[in-house]
Amino acid sequence: MTNAPLRYRAALLQTRPRPLEHLKVLRVNTTRNCWMQCRFCDFSRYAPLSGPRPVPPAVGRAALKSELGRGNRYDLIKIRGGLTFWEPWSYFLQLVRVLAEGSSAAVQAFSAVELMHFHRVEKKPLREMLEELRWAGATSLGPGGGELLVDSLREELAVHRIRSQEWVTVQRLAMEAGLQSRAMMMVFRGITRDLVQEHLLALGPLRDLSVIEIKPLRPQGTHMENAQPPHLLEMLAVVQAIQDLWPQVQIAVSADSVSPDALSILHQHGVSMAYFNAEEIGP
Repeated sequence: MTNAPLRYRAALLQTRPRPLEHLKVLRVNTTRNCWMQCRFCDFSRYAPLSGPRPVPPAVGRAALKSELGRGNRYDLIKIRGGLTFWEPWSYFLQLVRVLAEGSSAAVQAFSAVELMHFHRVEKKPLREMLEELRWAGATSLGPGGGELLVDSLREELAVHRIRSQEWVTVQRLAMEAGLQSRAMMMVFRGITRDLVQEHLLALGPLRDLSVIEIKPLRPQGTHMENAQPPHLLEMLAVVQAIQDLWPQVQIAVSADSVSPDALSILHQHGVSMAYFNAEEIGP
């Protein structure tokens, strides 16, 4: 692998880009404790593998019902959290069911990394767990764990996470179970062309992939606080690379991670979906 820099190709702005879809998001955090200790993740409070319970219980159903009962309308509910060993899989299925029954929003439930964790702890087949998620009301898996599908970098930044091929396999099984597949790409200062290409090519088996979210590195609160977030030109170059290899996929970004001016420029270059985090429940 070379270290060729990722370069933005000067291009005419789209005079009539695809309308920017604004999605109002409710984020549900189960816990900010996690035993994996990924360097770039802010869910990095250490959770031991055994011993007395070190963290508060995951977000309760009463809090969820209270929020949903306020009448706020959301377009997307994202369930996410660190990994611990304290709640069983059945608890999280109930959480998904409460959210799906209390809102008309799409429910993005957990990531491939979280599913593999539950699979190993509960000794349940992945296909069965994915079917249970769908019947509980989930519409898709989250893209978490797929920030950069380059195993050499994963060994450095997230040594305990599943490998790239495992992540893709879980997402493919989710699609076969009737769940939508969403991917992600973390962008950081100095990202190279080869890293971007390897990541995007790794997504090849997910032929019906619908959304790729670009995620600028936010080092605050992580083990990479000295790292720098990406330059806007690097984010634009990633958008161009996605369009080259996945022209049919919608490109999304969290509006909380970029300035309004940057969001406008990203939209003119091909980003068609913006997540607006309207409310957050949990730790």
